[in-house]
Amino acid sequence: MGQPDQMLTLGHTEVSYNLFLEYLFSLGESTFSPSSYQIFENNCNNFSNEIALFLTGNGIPDEILNLPNDFLSTLNSWNREFTFTL
Repeated sequence: MGQPDQMLTLGHTEVSYNLFLEYLFSLGESTFSPSSYQIFENNCNNFSNEIALFLTGNGIPDEILNLPNDFLSTLNSWNREFTFTL
């Protein structure tokens, strides 16, 4: 895995540990339960964004949140090119 390419400071929090745990467990039972995981729409990046927003009021960069859509659009483009060459 190695070292990250980039690290960003999103801010600081005044949220207590107990409140954070309560929020975390509520997410695990609702929005981010095992059955609600969707690799392109409800994934670890979305989870990280929700946590960052809760703790700091700042989300993770859009370039990270948009990675699944970027991948899908690349895949769709490749699929169209492949279809037309057959």
